[in-house]
Amino acid sequence: MKLTARTSSVIAGAAISLMLLTGCAGGQSKLEACTILKDGLLEVNTALSDSVGDLQADPEAAADGMKSAADDFETAVAKITNSDVKGPADAAAGSITDFSDAIGEYAADPENADINAVSDSAAAVADAVTPLQTTCSA
Repeated sequence: MKLTARTSSVIAGAAISLMLLTGCAGGQSKLEACTILKDGLLEVNTALSDSVGDLQADPEAAADGMKSAADDFETAVAKITNSDVKGPADAAAGSITDFSDAIGEYAADPENADINAVSDSAAAVADAVTPLQTTCSA
């Protein structure tokens, strides 16, 4: 998959940006919200890299790993109350879940799976994580 390096770079960049934030007062700060998401994005990045690597050799392991990371990220996003972070976090979570679903569909029937759907879904993750990265690094 050509888009894997780009997707991993975007997710890793977002996680690094989250570590460099400064906070604000009142309610859940942007720093607090982005810090909650940091570990989830790092896990997604690792799972995405692993799942793409395992996709041919062990599609079920790839699907399980990505599903676990997507579920954990959804759990983290549910804790976000900061209005600046919530929208981009929800969008990222949706695309990560869609990618997890695409990997799961591939794992269910690798012989007849649409690898383009997996690739397109990986690109969508990168596209959805970029606004979250921008929000958390501002």
